[in-house]
Amino acid sequence: MFTQLHHRIETGVCTSNYLFGGKLGLALYYFSCYEARGDESLADRCIDLLQEVLNGDDETMAPLHGTGFASGTAGLGYLLTVLLKEGLIGEDIFESIQEMDVSIANKAMEQLMVEEHTDYLHGAMGALQYFLHRNDEPFIHQYTEAITAVLATRVKQNETGTWFRNFILDKNEKERIDLSLSHGNTGFLLLLLQLWEAGIMKNELTAIITSGIQFILAHPLRVEQVAEYGSLYPFFINEKDSGHVYANPRLAWCYGDLNIAWILYRAADALQMPEWKTEADRILAHSLTRTDSHSTLISDSHFCHGSSGLAHFYRIIAGFTGNPACIEAADHWLEQTSRYLEKELTSQYYQGKETDLLNGLPGIALVYLSAITKKDLAWSRAFLL
Repeated sequence: MFTQLHHRIETGVCTSNYLFGGKLGLALYYFSCYEARGDESLADRCIDLLQEVLNGDDETMAPLHGTGFASGTAGLGYLLTVLLKEGLIGEDIFESIQEMDVSIANKAMEQLMVEEHTDYLHGAMGALQYFLHRNDEPFIHQYTEAITAVLATRVKQNETGTWFRNFILDKNEKERIDLSLSHGNTGFLLLLLQLWEAGIMKNELTAIITSGIQFILAHPLRVEQVAEYGSLYPFFINEKDSGHVYANPRLAWCYGDLNIAWILYRAADALQMPEWKTEADRILAHSLTRTDSHSTLISDSHFCHGSSGLAHFYRIIAGFTGNPACIEAADHWLEQTSRYLEKELTSQYYQGKETDLLNGLPGIALVYLSAITKKDLAWSRAFLL
């Protein structure tokens, strides 16, 4: 299946420069293929795509949008850092993007202080993901520390714990406390944990991470809600009335119970909190009973909230925990992915998304590649896995 997908990707047409949906994402795809196979032509293809973005050769291409991670300059910076660490580009390239770095840092500060736009894919947290990967550089380290210090002042709190506000399009979303990995507090906590591991504001971040997890654990779904939705935890909590939650059966990379389990596993290991691991084990065991479309809302193969993303998530958790049941779950959802693709590729389901990393064929192909090679490839870390 990987070979078939790879051919579709090679013949697809990009319409933007974005990391999660355009040429930068396609460059990351080819780099991960190079990591897996060692074929220099794949590395060359990656660099060619990068140069096309940097040079702005194609005026029909949607340019980078703002400073975000998914579609803006933070995504470009992240890819450059990945390629630098593998020796595919030289350090001199970062001298030419110093103004870009200043812009990313300033915008992240504004997003935190003024807009409360914390979002990982499109807001301030994406800037931190980029700067963290260059944190060993003194100049960049200053940005990382400064943004983290501002972030620490934006934490919200009640008697059950702490959280961060975020909205994507509608400022009325501020009343919703998002628990997702893609746009919400589990993703934020995963990044805070990376900052903690990098030695940045360890005391302050220990308190915020601990209280943030306590907040999530204080809001499980009621027994009757679990029976209705299948999930153990909600997607959203109402800030004004924490008893009012939004839930559905979604189980995926972007939303759902595996997001909760993942931050609990990671934080339990880092902060030595065995009770968090116990709860993560419970969430994971419950998720493993959900194997069909009705109980997961899985209806197609793509990465974001489709079967391939779920397959990869289980494989990542298996690697972290050593739980063999996760390997079985990963194999199950990869088999389901193949079944979906048999119909989707025939019906042109991914027409126009052949080169879209998040919602198209490259993300799916990389899940197959990671499963085949059993290697920790660079693309997965861009998804906080």
